[in-house]
Amino acid sequence: DTQKRRIRLEAGGALNVFLVLDASRSVGRHDFQDARNALSELVEKIASYGASPHYGIITFGTEARVVLSPTDPRAADGDWVRQQLEGLTFEAHSQAPGTNLAGALRAVYEQLVQQERGEQMRGLNPPPVTNSTRHVIILMSDGRANMGGSPVPVIHQIRELLSIGRDPRHDREEFLDVYTFAVGAEPHTGTLNALASHKAGEQHVFVLELPKLQETFHRMIDESSTLHLCGVSQEFPSAGERERNPWEVSVTITRPGRGQERCQGSLVSPYFVLTAAHCFGLEDSAAWMGVDIGPKQRRGVSALFLHPQFDLGGRRARGVPEFYDYDVALVQLDRAVRSSVTERPICLPCTEGASRALRLPEKSTCQDHRRLLLPPKNVEAFFLSPRRAAGLQRQRVLLKLGDQRRPCEADALRAPPYANVSSLEDVVTPRFLCSGGTEPQVDDNACPGDSGGPVVVTWGKRQFQVGVVSWGVVPVCHQRGAPSHARDFHVSLFEVLPWLREKLQDEDLGFLP
Repeated sequence: DTQKRRIRLEAGGALNVFLVLDASRSVGRHDFQDARNALSELVEKIASYGASPHYGIITFGTEARVVLSPTDPRAADGDWVRQQLEGLTFEAHSQAPGTNLAGALRAVYEQLVQQERGEQMRGLNPPPVTNSTRHVIILMSDGRANMGGSPVPVIHQIRELLSIGRDPRHDREEFLDVYTFAVGAEPHTGTLNALASHKAGEQHVFVLELPKLQETFHRMIDESSTLHLCGVSQEFPSAGERERNPWEVSVTITRPGRGQERCQGSLVSPYFVLTAAHCFGLEDSAAWMGVDIGPKQRRGVSALFLHPQFDLGGRRARGVPEFYDYDVALVQLDRAVRSSVTERPICLPCTEGASRALRLPEKSTCQDHRRLLLPPKNVEAFFLSPRRAAGLQRQRVLLKLGDQRRPCEADALRAPPYANVSSLEDVVTPRFLCSGGTEPQVDDNACPGDSGGPVVVTWGKRQFQVGVVSWGVVPVCHQRGAPSHARDFHVSLFEVLPWLREKLQDEDLGFLP
């Protein structure tokens, strides 16, 4: 019942979001800036779900100022809206000392009336704005109101305009949500509580606390219609490790009479897990394998696909005992994983879902994805490591793709198996990404059990897998003071796309040319 009453983010759903910001003297410059930045963060959060509501921006002191109307042609462009927010200054209202909260809400009402008239003039009857469009008002204020009268009757006017509460059989409450955030040193919480919506099982009144902002937004936004999106994670501090990394899986191979081997992997579609090929032997049977998706879900395996060009012993004749080129594998599950907040795929580059997550035009190409995710410089990324008592940890690294790439790769020959190898090209191919070392920062290093896990780049609050953890130069797991030549190598997914496209062709991922 409450599912339909939080902020619903649906592709194509008509939604107006009014951002109302108190710039009166009682709030002060510092709290105004915090509130403005919080609204910008919310716009970015909503955009990360692929939603494009129409925004209105209103600031107020003695008078209300309409910065942006929902009817503006650019009102649904989240990046442009954020620019407008970031350009707001406290000084715009500093000349007059009053606080006209009623005037600010009246400006929202007038924007709705103007939008209704405009739609009627275009022949839209009944006008969508007052019939089918949903509206959210987010008010950042200390709740003081020394001008313009009480703001509460204005909320009643807005409800009346939207025909909310008229018919007890259909109260239309889902068409308006009013959220209030208390800012300033001494907020009038009674006024803010009177203005906010009151709906069963939901919270609409908050105190603006920047450290808890992401958790607050999570409680405000209904994600039920966005569970199919790849690469969505919850990043607030109290989120569980499955909410932060819902694509993480563990692949176990139990070989009769020879014990177990475990590797990490990532859910890339409802039926497939991506991992490392070196975790498996040619004689391994799918019946020996199991996939754990968090602590409570286990899936059997119906098929295993190693990259056809992976050959661990392929260069032994040249004195290379282990060769990890094309070290990727796909594990097909016996049952599909149903997407939820704690179980959903990560975004694969060069797919339609990744294009939408990157907010690229419909005709974008794979090169556009590479340009954004792996530009020629040091790129911030992370891989996942199960640390037993500490749980699943994100290990931070820089992928060396600029002038530090060659020195990073050169350290590969310092690995003990390659002591007698002289040619770097016999060990490192263009299909590897390199991380580790101490410059310009000390990178985390992978442990043996981290093999097969995803190497992840964050872009616009979405997560994209760009590589698979493959091998490391020296075994420094759990050691302090790793040497500067402690490097890790990961297979770049951009370099194995033809194989991924072939094996995942029935997964409806929409691979790009």
